[in-house]
Amino acid sequence: MPNITIRDVPEPVHRKLIERAERSGQSLQQYLLEQLTEMTEKLTMDEWLDQAAAHRASMPPVVGVDTVALIKAGHDERDAKLADLMGARWEDDANDAGV
Repeated sequence: MPNITIRDVPEPVHRKLIERAERSGQSLQQYLLEQLTEMTEKLTMDEWLDQAAAHRASMPPVVGVDTVALIKAGHDERDAKLADLMGARWEDDANDAGV
């Protein structure tokens, strides 16, 4: 199994890592290996963006859909449900104002 060596670790950083390892009941090596493993299991922002772009490229184009109207309808539905749950009468202020 490969090894990693990190040189010139500042004393405050080293001390904090040892404290965290002790608090978790691990040796410094166990603690750092766990932290590095967790880091590699999460996507970086660049990796996430690359995956999102690849996913988007594989989808067919969306044509003829009014996304603003869909979002507004979703908001109106949500607001009506919340008002109903609170026992209030819901009115669409935008429609009442003639917008």
